[in-house]
Amino acid sequence: MRRRVMKPDTSRWREDASYVYFDTLSVEGLAWECLRRDETYQEHYQSLVKAGSDADPLP
Repeated sequence: MRRRVMKPDTSRWREDASYVYFDTLSVEGLAWECLRRDETYQEHYQSLVKAGSDADPLP
């Protein structure tokens, strides 16, 4: 199974233009940008993918 990587492209991290979209994000969008970069979240997500639970509906 191919591992899903949720890390952003960091090749242009010094360019201001790379961050302009942050100004337009909702609170939920900003929260997602922070969450998806969290290593603990990524590890938990990978365990769900391996277990086949990533497509299960949320209760």
